[in-house]
Amino acid sequence: MNEKKSPGPLSEALELAQTGVTSIVGSGGKTTLLYALASEFAGAGKPVVMTTTTKLFPPEARRKVKVQLLGNEPVPAWELERLIKPGELILLATETTLDGKLRGINEELVNQLADLPNTKVLVEADGSSRRPLKGWAPWEPVVPVRTEHMVVMVGGSGLGRNLSPDWVHRPEVFARAAGLLPGERINPEALAKVLLGPDGPFKTLPPKATSSLIVNQADSVSTSYLKAFFRVLTLSQTEGSGFDRLLEGRLRWGKLTRL
Repeated sequence: MNEKKSPGPLSEALELAQTGVTSIVGSGGKTTLLYALASEFAGAGKPVVMTTTTKLFPPEARRKVKVQLLGNEPVPAWELERLIKPGELILLATETTLDGKLRGINEELVNQLADLPNTKVLVEADGSSRRPLKGWAPWEPVVPVRTEHMVVMVGGSGLGRNLSPDWVHRPEVFARAAGLLPGERINPEALAKVLLGPDGPFKTLPPKATSSLIVNQADSVSTSYLKAFFRVLTLSQTEGSGFDRLLEGRLRWGKLTRL
């Protein structure tokens, strides 16, 4: 990527001007960020493609996104170039599942997309069943090796809540990683332990990729808890944690703030 300037405030906050493949993982706003970033790039007339390596609900009609199902056969590069047009929103998947979701693409196809000239590739590479927090299974997140920047999201609305399936995807995994019992309150230290521990999302960060950690839904948590969480994360960052930049998100208002 040879662009020098990002087309909008979200991509600028994440420094994606020269990034080809961006993978979004975690919980609490992945899909919102996916569409928002795609809209920024498309609005600037750039070729951009959205996809997933897991499963994704189809976009709402209001988003005006073209969904292209590619099946499971190899797709020639010329066909991908034909489908992805500058300034248009397109989402690639293989098929629709029985529960109505879009099934993601494989690593080979991500590699093909990464090879397309001057194309922004945005990948939702994780699932959270619409919960603000999650624990990661050994195979998660499903981050492509060609990822240049990985965005880890965490929903602030889960901070301070009791550990339960209402707030946490894979609560039993989360409990083990956090050192909590079911029903105990999720405090800043416990949440940071899950995010930054050996079984968290950074375990699949490609060696040459950069990373951001977004605490989204920042307006859905008490100020004291939010400040305490940022203190824990900032301390961890100085000790060599997995992320390069920390951001506060209010994505429903289209806002990302670097800390």
